[in-house]
Amino acid sequence: MAAAELRQIDGSEFLAAIALGYEAVCRVGAAATRAVEDERGFHGPGTNGPFGGAFGAGRVLGVSTETLVNALGIAG
Repeated sequence: MAAAELRQIDGSEFLAAIALGYEAVCRVGAAATRAVEDERGFHGPGTNGPFGGAFGAGRVLGVSTETLVNALGIAG
């Protein structure tokens, strides 16, 4: 939300960024399976959330692919 406010994007662009972030969170969660919580003891949103944030903020800020890859590496 802070990135969207900074860039003063419109509502449709904001919703697209939110949808992209949620999609990333869901895909990472599906790939991790329940093993993240059941076997390792991590809470799913705490491990998946940073990826969604990176994708959503990256969309809003219009970062390059290289910058997004670096942000995802940091999220991981």
